[in-house]
Amino acid sequence: MAERTIRVCDVDGVPATHTVRIQDGRTNWLKDLCDKDFAALVQGARRPKRGRQPGSKVTTRKPRAKASNGRRRKVTTARKRKRAQPATA
Repeated sequence: MAERTIRVCDVDGVPATHTVRIQDGRTNWLKDLCDKDFAALVQGARRPKRGRQPGSKVTTRKPRAKASNGRRRKVTTARKRKRAQPATA
């Protein structure tokens, strides 16, 4: 037997037709809304403009440090080179 998933409006409890993602800082929220509640939400909303806002501050990022595997690296002096042994006849 097949199962069916029905989205329900988080406000009214009727079947939902829209899923809205709301971002608040670093937190994301998902709300399922019916047509009536979606229209009320969008009524006073505006679309964001592309690009940076005029006068916004441009910051440069510091280069990231290399990821470590948790082990300390041994500090060694110069490695000794292996000398080739002269061929004896």
